[in-house]
Amino acid sequence: MDYCRAERESLMEGAQQLAEQRGHALTAFVRVEQGLSIFQCQCMHCGKTVVIDVNPDPGEKDMYGEALIIICIEFDGDQDDAKANDRAADESAPDWARART
Repeated sequence: MDYCRAERESLMEGAQQLAEQRGHALTAFVRVEQGLSIFQCQCMHCGKTVVIDVNPDPGEKDMYGEALIIICIEFDGDQDDAKANDRAADESAPDWARART
């Protein structure tokens, strides 16, 4: 039995809608690791990701990722905007999910 299916599907739908508003076309969500309640997908155009966590730690968000806050490069085709987008930080992601530089 999938006890968190309704919540997971609701989070996926909400993330999909937010990403689409920014011009992203997302792949299907996949579980990050067996046993975890974390699922991830990415934009088919630019590769920006979306992550949902059905059971986030206290103080953590249940959805985050660059595709939720950055406009897809394919959406407007403006290279300057894309470079500015790449400089935007996703402050909502937990430390383990942030890009390493």
